[in-house]
Amino acid sequence: MKAGKKTTAVLLCLALMLALAACGSFEQRMLRAASKMEKLQSYHMDTDMIMRMSVSMMGQAVDMDMKLTAATDVQREPMQSASRMTTELMGETVEMLSYFFADEEGSFDGYLSVDGGETWEHSTITADELPNITGIDSVKWPTEFLAESAKSFSEVGNETVNGRQATRFDGVLEGEAVGKAVEASGVLDSMGGVLPFDLTKVFDELSGRIPVSFWLDDKSGMLVRYDMDLTELFSSVWDSMLAELLESEGLDGTQNLTGLGLEMTLSEMNMSVKLSDFDAVGEIILPEAAKAA
Repeated sequence: MKAGKKTTAVLLCLALMLALAACGSFEQRMLRAASKMEKLQSYHMDTDMIMRMSVSMMGQAVDMDMKLTAATDVQREPMQSASRMTTELMGETVEMLSYFFADEEGSFDGYLSVDGGETWEHSTITADELPNITGIDSVKWPTEFLAESAKSFSEVGNETVNGRQATRFDGVLEGEAVGKAVEASGVLDSMGGVLPFDLTKVFDELSGRIPVSFWLDDKSGMLVRYDMDLTELFSSVWDSMLAELLESEGLDGTQNLTGLGLEMTLSEMNMSVKLSDFDAVGEIILPEAAKAA
């Protein structure tokens, strides 16, 4: 082989290797996963959130750790969802059930039970309000912010998720990607089902970084899990959240919290979401007890 042809062959080989490497990069794999997730007609989502916080007043401190778990089935076209959320706080457990069904006018019939299904309430909401209640868009990670943030992610290794092999990638989201990630994750929707005020009031004040882990299924390429450490992020708005909480209870939320002798410290806030049953969720059926609401 002549020198010129040999050099060309080597260059072509290197170009092919680089192309293959790019196809397996986090950015390319995540963008492909995001594209697939947007086309899903149904899926199941399991959410776990832990908040570790302490409250002190007049020299007395109390731990107020909260654990939230939720299992949600989603169908699209027509949009339907069913969710069971359990919240544990200071030894008390609250189970909330919710169902949403699209009607012919483009609105949604919602059915909610806050006592595990013993009693039900019915309401009609708009399409714009639906994601704020169910978090159904949390599998739609915006491709633009994934591309912008891809450089911060690195492959950690293979782990088992939902009984299948998946590759884990760890990274940190900063800047504009933070707000997009919080919105896509559904964390505000999950917390909104527990807290008695609108979290969007403090959303614009969020600042900081979010350590994130993504798991991509090795066979299907789908996003099957993501974890987010939200401690630093929500610490930046903790005082604002407490002020909103006081106002929801009829108190003056603008007062200095320390002046009331009340201090609330957030030490940990983590969220983990697992996704499964892609295009395999069965029919969503409203319980008989809810039909009378």
